[in-house]
Amino acid sequence: MPVISCGGMRYQFKWQDVDPRDVPPDNQANLEATIRRAVELGINHIETARGYGSSEMQLGKILSTLPRDKIIVQTKIGPKATPKEFLDWLGQWLDLGIEEDWKPEVKRKLIRKASSLYQKKGTPAALTQFIEIVTGRRPLIRESFQVERPFILGEGRSLGNETYVFPQPVKPLPREQRTVLGCSSILGRTLISESATVPINPFRAAAHHFTVLLDLSPQEFQRHERGLHRIIRENSPAHVGYDIRLVSDVGLGPNLMLGINFRVQDPQPFNLGHSSLGRSVLSRFRYGPELGIDTLVTGSSCGSNDAALFYGEQ
Repeated sequence: MPVISCGGMRYQFKWQDVDPRDVPPDNQANLEATIRRAVELGINHIETARGYGSSEMQLGKILSTLPRDKIIVQTKIGPKATPKEFLDWLGQWLDLGIEEDWKPEVKRKLIRKASSLYQKKGTPAALTQFIEIVTGRRPLIRESFQVERPFILGEGRSLGNETYVFPQPVKPLPREQRTVLGCSSILGRTLISESATVPINPFRAAAHHFTVLLDLSPQEFQRHERGLHRIIRENSPAHVGYDIRLVSDVGLGPNLMLGINFRVQDPQPFNLGHSSLGRSVLSRFRYGPELGIDTLVTGSSCGSNDAALFYGEQ
């Protein structure tokens, strides 16, 4: 790319799009003279932009008269103003791997965020942001070493409420170590095994693997499945494996995750005289603790140790 350029931000007629017939002849003549003189002086980079109003259109009128094999013509576009038909090409140029069936607003947001996504590429933060933009749901990424740490019994170790017992991790037996009997098989000194897997070090089983937890219905996941797999593969380290786990509608239990498939909604204010203490938060008819008639609230206030008595409705 040349260091010196002939910029097209100042010689155009207007900063807005106009009908070509509205461009004054003297303005167009000045633009063309400027470009020709730049080429004569050896400047071969001619620059404009979609945001420069009539600049692109006016430049187009002279391009056919210039030696196209000797000049570089550049324009610039923005994701907001770009026609939706052009978004796929722009996303491909940025290597975002945009899917054709994604909504235009999703494509535009990815294009706007491309720079920050590339700065963090290969990290859980970037992958989380990418998936959230595409699906509209913020995922939770759990790296296996964080939740599947092997527990070794010994001094100072004991089994308790927070101890989980997992089966011995295994991996597939290498193909060259398997024996398949058939018409052309010859039994010789090959070791025949009853299992197609072999045990591996439990510490290695938790390494280089992560799980993406998503609050999507099966129907929503099916719509995004192809794109999700591609996004994860292209935005994760090459040596890392992954699983996708749907956590929608799991109910109360170990799979309940605040911010993923559980949200606290409709919080009610706590008002003295109109709220009750002592009733269950899960009560069908009341929102939660209420202060009722003859409720005694004790404690110091403004330097006084006197108890305060409140009256209210039940």
